[in-house]
Amino acid sequence: MLRRCLFVCLLFLLPLLAVAQDGSSAVAPPETPPPAAPTETPPTAENPAAAATATTEVAPATDTSAAASAAAAAPAKPSASGKNPRKNPGANKPAAPVAAPPATPVADDGFSPSERYRRDLINFLTLRTDAPLLLAASIMARPDDNDPDRPHAFHSATLLTRAQTAGPKDALTWWITAFACGNAIQICPRPDALQKLDQIAPNNAAVWLLDAQHAQKAGDRTAANIALTRAGAAREYNDYSTELARTLLQAINDLPVPPALLEKPPQGVAATREGIQLTIAYNLASRLGPGAQPVIAAALELCDPTINAAQFDDRRKDCLALAGKLEWGSSLLAQRAGLALRARLQGGDKPNAEIAGKLRNLAWQEQRSGEIMQSMLTSADGTRQLQRLSLQSHTESGLVYALLREANVPLEAPLESAPETAPAADAAEKN
Repeated sequence: MLRRCLFVCLLFLLPLLAVAQDGSSAVAPPETPPPAAPTETPPTAENPAAAATATTEVAPATDTSAAASAAAAAPAKPSASGKNPRKNPGANKPAAPVAAPPATPVADDGFSPSERYRRDLINFLTLRTDAPLLLAASIMARPDDNDPDRPHAFHSATLLTRAQTAGPKDALTWWITAFACGNAIQICPRPDALQKLDQIAPNNAAVWLLDAQHAQKAGDRTAANIALTRAGAAREYNDYSTELARTLLQAINDLPVPPALLEKPPQGVAATREGIQLTIAYNLASRLGPGAQPVIAAALELCDPTINAAQFDDRRKDCLALAGKLEWGSSLLAQRAGLALRARLQGGDKPNAEIAGKLRNLAWQEQRSGEIMQSMLTSADGTRQLQRLSLQSHTESGLVYALLREANVPLEAPLESAPETAPAADAAEKN
């Protein structure tokens, strides 16, 4: 009877206990979150702790961005000392920058800025392999030939040999070689260079005049007359003077100008990269490069009627042909010589009106182009313009015409200009 009563009581109490349990679960949150689904990500070396426990415990999957935001928003955890680092101003204070050690001063090598720049150019161009740049380095290195401290690889003769190997058919290289006569070479122009030029530039009258000059020095008049005939039959006259300046300017243009040179430019030259480079290139071309004076002097001597007059009639035709080549030559010097030679062959104390007019125009072009060039060198825009024209021109006459056209100056002299007399006539009057 007692058991039946207890059973009946339990039947009534169990539903009430279930309702009470459900109510308490809705009010109080669980103390721990339900475990997340295990991930398939294997442990990596970037997280050593996870790698160490990967075999015994599975890490819950988390959102990286959410975790980072929660970590940023969470209050800082007190340190072991019980102090909050946020309340300690010294904890987050940036470290004082460490002063860099003082730069080691550059030792003074005793060279001027221009001399140091010249040596830097040679060192730089020595690394190149094309003939024009090696030729430029050879010309720049000529002052170092007697320097015992300068390595042999930077000597002019070594660089010139490399240029010949790199450009076996480069006429400018062999033209410079013909005049590269040191103490070890007794014959100048060099016969080996003359033979090479005869092969690669047979249509240049200047090359055959070099042969004529060589034959004159050797006393071989027959060979000199043969060379004169070849010069008269050539297609053009080119002494490579402007081509040499152009090659030097291209080589110098590859290396920036040091600030020390820009701070103290030459007098009358703008403090620009182009102004400094133009000055160096044209100075090198005029001082270190060979001039055409010996070549033209040899031609005028061969065509002088007072020298070996008995054979001059046989040379007159060749001399007239050579005068025409010089008159249309690459340089103003050659053009004046050609006009003077033609005036001499025609006879008379003064040149005729045609030759006098051409000489007057030549003098006008030379004077005005020189003034324009000097004016260009004084300004930044002018130096850039002059460098552009110099790099585009292969002959002196071409550069002169370009300068006059840029300045809107006519190629012909004004009529009121005094006529220019031929050098041959002047010499005859003085005698």
